[in-house]
Amino acid sequence: MDTKIIQSHPSIMMGKPVVAGTRITVELILEKLASGETVEQLLGAHPRLTEEGIFAAQALRADVIYPIAEQTYEFTRALSTSPEFMEIIQAARAEFQSGKKLSLEEMKQEVLE
Repeated sequence: MDTKIIQSHPSIMMGKPVVAGTRITVELILEKLASGETVEQLLGAHPRLTEEGIFAAQALRADVIYPIAEQTYEFTRALSTSPEFMEIIQAARAEFQSGKKLSLEEMKQEVLE
């Protein structure tokens, strides 16, 4: 990935990765492509966007975003098969269904115990 094409700065689009020289986020490009828009449609809708910028956004997804999503999935899957985790979830459901209400301080105390 060419870091000159995709940049991130806290003062531009709240630090989201953007195509350099634009306020077009990688997220927007990926969402548009995922919804079926073509590269040509994206270029027509965003005159400052280039094919190189679109391909760099896709490369960022492949290099950065997808591995994070995969790690999150694996972590969630591991938790959901843990008997201890399932006990916690079942107890929380039972408390919720019974109408038990806790203050924030009570919740913190339960977590710390």
